[in-house]
Amino acid sequence: MLLPDFSTDPTPLLERRDGVYADDLLITAVSHRDLFTRLARNPCDLPNLCLGLDLAARPADVMLTLFVALGLVQRNGAIFTLTDLAREHLVADAPGSLVPYFASLKDRPICR
Repeated sequence: MLLPDFSTDPTPLLERRDGVYADDLLITAVSHRDLFTRLARNPCDLPNLCLGLDLAARPADVMLTLFVALGLVQRNGAIFTLTDLAREHLVADAPGSLVPYFASLKDRPICR
């Protein structure tokens, strides 16, 4: 199928649409999966993270890619660890934890 020749690039519009789900994914990871607390206690690779969180590989990979881009997770070889930002604010028992703040949004339809 040939696409028409456009004079503009729709990428920024597509990114805005996709960005709507980024916040919901973060809320879900914090509130429903406690991802950041788990990674703080046990840095691991993708297969072990999937096993521990009962997630399929593809959505887990998308989630981790987003969190790397947001500066919340870093990858050391195959092992995922937290950045200081996530360790200080997204781990449940951290003194600066924002987990309850995120949890207040966990019942949004897309987060469930």
